[in-house]
Amino acid sequence: MRETVRPVPEPAPPPPERAERPAKTGYPLPATLIVCALLILGLIGGSGRDADVTPGAESIGFVVGWTISGLILWGIAWLITIRHASKAWKWSSFGIVVALGLLTGLARLA
Repeated sequence: MRETVRPVPEPAPPPPERAERPAKTGYPLPATLIVCALLILGLIGGSGRDADVTPGAESIGFVVGWTISGLILWGIAWLITIRHASKAWKWSSFGIVVALGLLTGLARLA
Protein backbone atom coordinates (compact mmCIF):
# COMPACT_ATOMS: atom_id res chain seq x y z
CA MET A 1 0.00 0.00 0.00
CA ARG A 2 1.08 3.35 -0.79
CA GLU A 3 1.06 6.12 1.82
CA THR A 4 0.24 9.64 0.90
CA VAL A 5 2.14 12.37 2.54
CA ARG A 6 0.01 15.14 3.85
CA PRO A 7 1.51 18.57 4.22
CA VAL A 8 2.10 19.68 7.80
CA PRO A 9 0.03 22.77 8.60
CA GLU A 10 1.92 25.84 9.59
CA PRO A 11 1.68 26.76 13.25
CA ALA A 12 -0.77 29.50 14.08
CA PRO A 13 0.79 32.87 14.71
CA PRO A 14 0.98 33.84 18.38
CA PRO A 15 -1.79 36.15 19.57
CA PRO A 16 -0.84 39.81 19.57
CA GLU A 17 0.42 40.96 22.93
CA ARG A 18 -1.78 43.41 24.73
CA ALA A 19 -0.23 46.54 26.02
CA GLU A 20 -0.09 46.10 29.76
CA ARG A 21 -1.37 48.99 31.77
CA PRO A 22 0.59 49.88 34.86
CA ALA A 23 -1.01 48.73 38.08
CA LYS A 24 -2.95 51.36 39.96
CA THR A 25 -1.13 52.42 43.07
CA GLY A 26 -3.44 55.10 44.40
CA TYR A 27 -2.40 58.15 46.32
CA PRO A 28 -2.71 57.17 49.98
CA LEU A 29 -0.41 59.83 51.45
CA PRO A 30 -2.30 62.87 50.10
CA ALA A 31 -5.61 61.21 50.96
CA THR A 32 -4.49 60.53 54.54
CA LEU A 33 -3.19 64.07 54.90
CA ILE A 34 -6.49 65.52 53.66
CA VAL A 35 -8.48 63.39 56.12
CA CYS A 36 -6.16 64.45 58.96
CA ALA A 37 -6.50 68.10 57.97
CA LEU A 38 -10.30 67.80 58.02
CA LEU A 39 -10.22 66.28 61.49
CA ILE A 40 -7.91 69.02 62.77
CA LEU A 41 -10.08 71.71 61.17
CA GLY A 42 -12.94 70.33 63.23
CA LEU A 43 -11.13 71.52 66.35
CA ILE A 44 -11.56 75.15 65.34
CA GLY A 45 -15.21 75.16 66.43
CA GLY A 46 -14.52 75.20 70.17
CA SER A 47 -14.34 72.73 73.03
CA GLY A 48 -16.59 70.04 74.46
CA ARG A 49 -17.76 72.48 77.10
CA ASP A 50 -19.28 74.55 74.33
CA ALA A 51 -21.22 71.46 73.24
CA ASP A 52 -22.46 70.88 76.85
CA VAL A 53 -20.69 67.53 77.16
CA THR A 54 -20.75 66.30 80.77
CA PRO A 55 -18.13 64.00 82.27
CA GLY A 56 -18.89 60.31 82.18
CA ALA A 57 -20.54 58.21 79.51
CA GLU A 58 -21.43 61.25 77.43
CA SER A 59 -17.78 62.25 77.09
CA ILE A 60 -16.86 58.71 76.02
CA GLY A 61 -19.55 58.88 73.37
CA PHE A 62 -18.19 62.26 72.27
CA VAL A 63 -14.70 60.81 71.73
CA VAL A 64 -16.10 57.72 70.00
CA GLY A 65 -18.13 60.01 67.73
CA TRP A 66 -14.98 61.86 66.67
CA THR A 67 -13.32 58.53 65.97
CA ILE A 68 -16.27 57.37 63.88
CA SER A 69 -16.24 60.62 61.93
CA GLY A 70 -12.56 59.98 61.15
CA LEU A 71 -13.44 56.47 60.01
CA ILE A 72 -16.17 57.80 57.74
CA LEU A 73 -13.74 60.26 56.17
CA TRP A 74 -11.16 57.49 55.79
CA GLY A 75 -13.81 55.29 54.15
CA ILE A 76 -14.48 57.99 51.58
CA ALA A 77 -10.76 58.32 50.91
CA TRP A 78 -10.51 54.52 50.66
CA LEU A 79 -13.23 54.43 48.02
CA ILE A 80 -11.51 57.12 46.01
CA THR A 81 -7.85 56.16 46.11
CA ILE A 82 -6.53 54.21 49.11
CA ARG A 83 -8.03 50.90 47.94
CA HIS A 84 -5.49 50.83 45.10
CA ALA A 85 -2.55 51.10 47.50
CA SER A 86 -0.63 48.31 49.18
CA LYS A 87 -1.84 46.64 52.36
CA ALA A 88 0.80 48.44 54.40
CA TRP A 89 -0.49 51.82 53.22
CA LYS A 90 -4.09 50.81 53.88
CA TRP A 91 -3.44 49.72 57.44
CA SER A 92 -1.08 52.56 58.29
CA SER A 93 -3.46 55.21 56.98
CA PHE A 94 -6.30 53.53 58.88
CA GLY A 95 -4.27 53.54 62.11
CA ILE A 96 -3.25 57.16 61.68
CA VAL A 97 -6.83 58.30 61.12
CA VAL A 98 -8.19 56.30 64.07
CA ALA A 99 -5.48 57.66 66.38
CA LEU A 100 -6.05 61.22 65.20
CA GLY A 101 -9.82 60.82 65.59
CA LEU A 102 -9.30 59.76 69.21
CA LEU A 103 -6.87 62.59 69.86
CA THR A 104 -9.09 65.24 68.31
CA GLY A 105 -12.04 63.98 70.35
CA LEU A 106 -9.98 64.18 73.53
CA ALA A 107 -8.63 67.60 72.60
CA ARG A 108 -12.15 68.84 71.95
CA LEU A 109 -13.17 67.72 75.45
CA ALA A 110 -10.35 69.63 77.11
